[in-house]
Amino acid sequence: MIDVVVDGVSFGLQLAMLGVGLTVVYGIAGVLNLSHGEWVVASTVSASLLVASGLHPAIAAPAALLPAVLLSILTWSLLRPLQTLGDEERSALGLVVTLALALALHGVVTSQFATAHYSLQVPVGPLKVAGFDLRSSSLIASAVAALVLASLHLFVTRTRTGIALRATFQNPRLAELQCIDVGRMRYAAFVLSALLAGGAGLLLGTTASVDPASGLELTVLSLIVCILGGVRSVKGAVAAGVALGVTDSVLSYLIGAYLSQFLLLMVASAALASRVRIG
Repeated sequence: MIDVVVDGVSFGLQLAMLGVGLTVVYGIAGVLNLSHGEWVVASTVSASLLVASGLHPAIAAPAALLPAVLLSILTWSLLRPLQTLGDEERSALGLVVTLALALALHGVVTSQFATAHYSLQVPVGPLKVAGFDLRSSSLIASAVAALVLASLHLFVTRTRTGIALRATFQNPRLAELQCIDVGRMRYAAFVLSALLAGGAGLLLGTTASVDPASGLELTVLSLIVCILGGVRSVKGAVAAGVALGVTDSVLSYLIGAYLSQFLLLMVASAALASRVRIG
């Protein structure tokens, strides 16, 4: 069972990266980005194509983040005119715009790059701990994801741009009064979200194969993390991501993947309904 938990922690940290990216965009721009999972797929498909062309994975992985960043810029360009609207109108129209973009991207990727499955083999064998064979790929992915999240924490607490992002996240109107360019911070939030999404997808490929049709599933998982974490809480997203990853891994081992995801969706729905009633 230890090996299952370790795999779950690895998956959970990757979900945490996805959830944090979605949370940051929602907190700063007020929109739940339903094309988030397609950003992940854009990076994994690009990495698959680059590796297939002969490029070394160490070079292909960073280069594969660029398509996700470009998509984030496109998404922000489409959503930018909505920023002058009220919170409810911006949120509703943002869902429509990002859903339309997600469907368009899903159609293009699955039709044009249907065979571009991404997986990265870690050239290190399993480690035996307490009689359990622990996958080196899970340990490495966990370490990298934890390093990324720790670096993000240092960025938002120790740099001027990060502090400005955090101020905008907490109170955009007050941030404007402090002479912070809120529009620029929203733009930066989308780029940061894309880097986290693309990075999570590349790490996910070290422990599983990511196919071009995975965008919707990854978006749903990101939303579950956000809901369980509190929608506007970055720390909550990290905690929810790890908890969700471990729970999903253990339940999948015990009762199967499909039933596990169904139960997790029900828990997320109950959590959202509870928050709505409290609000």
